[in-house]
Amino acid sequence: MDQKSWLQKKRSSEKALAPDTATNFLICNEEKTEELLIEKAQVQRDNRLFQDKLSSALCEYSSKDNVAKKQVKIAQEAIAGWEKAEAEAVPLKKDLDKVLQQKVACEERLCHLEAALKECMQQLCFVREEQEKRVHYAVMKKSEEFEKTQIALDEKLAQASEKLVNLDAENAQLNKALSGKDKAIGQLRKYKVQAKADFNALMSRVESAEKENASLKYEVRVLEKELDIRNDEREFNLRTADVTQKQHQESVKRIAKLESDCQRLHLLVQKRLPDPDALTKMKNVVEMLGKGRVETRRRKSNPSVLSSVDLGVDVSVDTPSKWINFPVEKLDTMEEENTSLKYALAKKSSGVEFSRTVYPRSASRLSRDLSSGHVKESLKIQTSSEPSK
Repeated sequence: MDQKSWLQKKRSSEKALAPDTATNFLICNEEKTEELLIEKAQVQRDNRLFQDKLSSALCEYSSKDNVAKKQVKIAQEAIAGWEKAEAEAVPLKKDLDKVLQQKVACEERLCHLEAALKECMQQLCFVREEQEKRVHYAVMKKSEEFEKTQIALDEKLAQASEKLVNLDAENAQLNKALSGKDKAIGQLRKYKVQAKADFNALMSRVESAEKENASLKYEVRVLEKELDIRNDEREFNLRTADVTQKQHQESVKRIAKLESDCQRLHLLVQKRLPDPDALTKMKNVVEMLGKGRVETRRRKSNPSVLSSVDLGVDVSVDTPSKWINFPVEKLDTMEEENTSLKYALAKKSSGVEFSRTVYPRSASRLSRDLSSGHVKESLKIQTSSEPSK
């Protein structure tokens, strides 16, 4: 029954494995072989256990037989022991028969398992051969592909080596060019440092020139203001001199007229001496005439300056030349001061023009030395901002 059931299982497993691939069949066969090996190991273990039990039972049986033979002489005891031994040997014999039957069944099962194992091994060998063929075919195919890829890689490696040689040559040339450029950069840095130093020196000179220019402009403005003040004073003095000259001429005319009137009155007095009433009337008339002339002169002249001049003329008519010489002397001193101021102004303007000419030259020289556009733009901004100042 066990063999038939196993065959049915085998057929059902073969029918189930028929549509599968060789790899699945191989895996199933390997699993079956492992199961069969495990069952075989279990059967061998059971057989060993049964053999151990049988050997132990045989040993007990032999020992008991020996004891029975030795105790034959003692009848009653031996018979009792024999009966007892037989009673004990009956189940042992039964157990031995069972063990023998199990052993036979295990041997039969083991034969079936060995046959199945042989079939599985044959199938496994067949599958292994097919798999080895496939593997060999795949290995041959892969080896051909590997050879092709190796040839292509060798060609690429040769091309890469050629490119590497070319790149090494280019790298050497680039290193030479880079070293030359490094030297040029070093020289340019030196030139840059020197140019910065020159630029800083020029900027300091420019700043000093701007400061001097500002101070000179301030001095020129001060001198211009002083010159304007002196010109205003000169014009004022000329006007006062003209006014005083006119007043002097008028006073001279009046003095001459008064002298003629005095002479005429003196002649009249010499001709006839009037009475005291007539003398008082004449004095009053003369005083009235003098007062009217003084009032007319005050009205015509400037009240701030010419009043003092008129008073001086009225008080001291005998010294008109002093009033004429004083503004003339003052005018001469003003002219001398104006000439000295003009000379100083011309000197300062020449210094300013010299600084203006020197500054653009230094700026153009710096722009030629330094080829950077930023410096040019900064200098242009400074030169454009200088005239606006």
